[in-house]
Amino acid sequence: MGRRKQLYTTLLGLTHNPFPDHAIAAGGDRWPFDSDLHVGMPDRFARIFLGPRVDPTRKLTFFWSLGDGEEARGYGKTAYLLWFTQAICQDLGREMLRRCGGDPSRDCILAAYSSFNAVEGLSLSNVLYDAALDLLGARHSIIEALRGDKLARGATAYELLDKASAISWAANFDTNSRLLSELACRGPSSAALYLRSLSQWHRVRWGSSVLGTTVAFLKAIGVTRMVLVIDQIEDFANWLTPSYKLQRDLPRLANICMQDRLLADCLQIVVTIHPRAQRVLDHYSWNNLGLGDLTHDPRSERCIVLVGLTPDQFVRLTMRYLDSARAAGTQGGFSPFDRQTLDLVCTLQRGRPGPGLQVLHRLVEEAIDAGLAEITLNWARQFLG
Repeated sequence: MGRRKQLYTTLLGLTHNPFPDHAIAAGGDRWPFDSDLHVGMPDRFARIFLGPRVDPTRKLTFFWSLGDGEEARGYGKTAYLLWFTQAICQDLGREMLRRCGGDPSRDCILAAYSSFNAVEGLSLSNVLYDAALDLLGARHSIIEALRGDKLARGATAYELLDKASAISWAANFDTNSRLLSELACRGPSSAALYLRSLSQWHRVRWGSSVLGTTVAFLKAIGVTRMVLVIDQIEDFANWLTPSYKLQRDLPRLANICMQDRLLADCLQIVVTIHPRAQRVLDHYSWNNLGLGDLTHDPRSERCIVLVGLTPDQFVRLTMRYLDSARAAGTQGGFSPFDRQTLDLVCTLQRGRPGPGLQVLHRLVEEAIDAGLAEITLNWARQFLG
């Protein structure tokens, strides 16, 4: 392994292979990201998914990629959603509000990222449970700062607990008393440890209670709005998902968005979707739920459609990855690739960055195995099909 690591530098001028070996980003990934790769995308995210002009009765917005089956994957939806979640949480939504004409002095916003994935316990409850864990785990520092500010101003932990309980009681919501006590008396990290100690049985049954309890506490320490990002809904809206789960969970989602007295007044939900998932949701009477049409018309101001990259955009993205792994004193640009190779990869993958970067990962590994210092079009063609 040490010799191979040295070859990255001596042959290609890199400290390591900078490209992912998988096409779909995940919550724990820390790959380079460029929010402006698609021109104007940060402003569009702010306006459509957060903006003050968002219809308060419309709680669901959509992040689309088009294509059939696997062809609708790999466009970078997950990477953008992870960026969006972090962008909100790093300053309580202030910069995003400024982008869309909102009032940072009026709203204090947090966001949580959660994802459906094809596991035995696949359910809306799992997603809500994981959203609470994302808030109390990955976002614990900002919640601890808000809690600490309240304590520094003279509030006691028991007063915070009482305030959150009163908020829940007014909404006729039955909180998880242990979780609320952990949040108020010990803080978000301790609360996250408690949630992680529970079993899969709890995850598929307590999701709504756990997220609601968390939101009640967040309201008590000054949070006024919540953005819930739900990724990979296609893993749930799937013909392989048991019918009873779809018939049970879709009305539950509608209830959270429109009728739940604790969540509906503060929660905005963003979901990823593509045409196959749309067909499944339509089959299960989505239009009867009152959540609005599953449109992919960007003129509706209810969605963003993520399209493939142009060759120039793909080159720009490639250079960000390469620059993250440049060895000291080596040249920049898109070396060790030539431009024609990058253009072909982009074309073959129809501009989808996920599969394209995965191909570049393979080409780097093949070049190391072959002892090559340059990855040219003629050599790469044997692997590009």
